[in-house]
Amino acid sequence: MPAPRTVLVVDDSEPHRRLLELVLHAHRYEVEAVADGESALAFLQRATPDAIILDVQMPGLSGLDVAARVRRLQRLRHVPILFMTSHASDEVRAAAARCGALDVLAKPIAGTDLRSRLATLFA
Repeated sequence: MPAPRTVLVVDDSEPHRRLLELVLHAHRYEVEAVADGESALAFLQRATPDAIILDVQMPGLSGLDVAARVRRLQRLRHVPILFMTSHASDEVRAAAARCGALDVLAKPIAGTDLRSRLATLFA
């Protein structure tokens, strides 16, 4: 049996982080969940997740800021990034694409949408 995939979830909303953790754990993903961009970058200094799910709008470093920094690191360039936002405008989608994101998911994220996006990444 292959090792479980690890997903880094970055969201300043604790209820939303917990919901994503529950959904991901139910589908046998390991989850590291943090509340802000600085914590995400600290985690990424010591570990390489299989995927990153970033909230676009957070206090301090936004998800877009974090993604831009991740893409500058050779070791992390291959890690798929999904954004989540409650404002999935064309402008946000374009900014996410410039940061190398694979997709932008609208909040609240349906468990089936998340599962299918991750399954596609890891197929």
